[in-house]
Amino acid sequence: MLGAAAKVWLESGAIMQESEPTANTHASPAALASSIVTAQENLLEQRLSHSQDTSDVDASSPGEMMTLRHGLRSGGWSIATVLLLFTVFEEFDRVAMQVLGPDIQASLGVSDTLLLGLQSFGGVVLVLATLPFAWLADRRSRVRVLSAAGALWMAFAGLTGVVVNTFQMGLARAGSGLGASARVPIAPSLVADQYPLGVRTRIFAIEALGRPLGQVLGPLFAGAVVVAAGDDAGDWRVVFLALLIPAGLTILWSLSLKEPSRGQQERIALLGDTAIVAQSEPPVLLSAAFQRLKKVRTFYFLVVGIGVLGFALIAVPGAFNLLLEDSYGYNAGKRGWIGAITWSGALIAIPIAGRIGERLFRKNPSSALRMMGACIVLYGVFVTVGLRFHSPTVMIALTTIGFAFQGAAFTQVGPSISAIIPYQMRSQAFAMVGVY
Repeated sequence: MLGAAAKVWLESGAIMQESEPTANTHASPAALASSIVTAQENLLEQRLSHSQDTSDVDASSPGEMMTLRHGLRSGGWSIATVLLLFTVFEEFDRVAMQVLGPDIQASLGVSDTLLLGLQSFGGVVLVLATLPFAWLADRRSRVRVLSAAGALWMAFAGLTGVVVNTFQMGLARAGSGLGASARVPIAPSLVADQYPLGVRTRIFAIEALGRPLGQVLGPLFAGAVVVAAGDDAGDWRVVFLALLIPAGLTILWSLSLKEPSRGQQERIALLGDTAIVAQSEPPVLLSAAFQRLKKVRTFYFLVVGIGVLGFALIAVPGAFNLLLEDSYGYNAGKRGWIGAITWSGALIAIPIAGRIGERLFRKNPSSALRMMGACIVLYGVFVTVGLRFHSPTVMIALTTIGFAFQGAAFTQVGPSISAIIPYQMRSQAFAMVGVY
């Protein structure tokens, strides 16, 4: 396997990684693996960009095919489960703001425009804070940074339940977005380093299930808590306070996680030796990473496309719940049920898309990206057409199909970026996806 990797390295040329100055210039197995991986990923990027056949890269880049159970046994259940739960509970927080939006609006006396602004403010802070967290994650233990950020998110999510005016709500949502932003660059980096290449796409799909799970269970949780509390105007506050219990338990669990070695799966795949440990290398400068990443055409078009799509991803859920309140007169309980239904299709679509995407990537990586693009187009078509119908049944059915395609599309983001970006820059690459 090392011979094949070296052949790829010679074919693409020795490409040195830009990083902070270091006095250690001696070669090491880790440095050799790093240069080979970097060259291999640049070669894969060239083939992705020109839509060439990649059957020869397939054997070394994704790793040997293995079952999901084998992959989880190799990498362990803990990291995948904790990341899944973090995503679920963060979605609970965001979903509660959307489903309970009309109740919050009545309690604080704000307009539709200001309510949508408050709902989106946390998302704005989230995307802006991803780069600082990526910088920190490259220099400190990622699991510890994730735990600390999770505690910060939990504190501000709880404060959301006790605010008395719009200024306090804005601060609470900003703090919640700040804490949640750490997961964007750190979670996919941990998945890429913890789990074998042969099962990586399916692990990313498991982590991606967190969003639809949160979108399905979150509205039910929010609606049930409000109804149980009496369904009065101020009972929306109980939802955010109740969320502290499961979130706190998950954060305590995250403190027991062990930090995986950076790039260990690539070293194992290339050098075939689990005993080789990467030497301490200086982290890549943010400016150097940005200059290099924007030259990778596949990555550039990915982040620009996701950036444009972000307008719909942020605005649609909040506007959808206002539509259910204003046009149909649905209360928090009914909006919760409808929200759960509209995201239920994604629970089915994501595992299927993860499996299909992995097979497509093995045959031709560019075909997996084309599948992602097709799913995004179908998401836009079904949601746009569905919202045109006055019948709630037809509207909900078409929106459910649209959200299923959205979930399927994003299963390919993590594997694609992990394949074309060297492991030294993965955290920063995933952070840039959020910024765009």
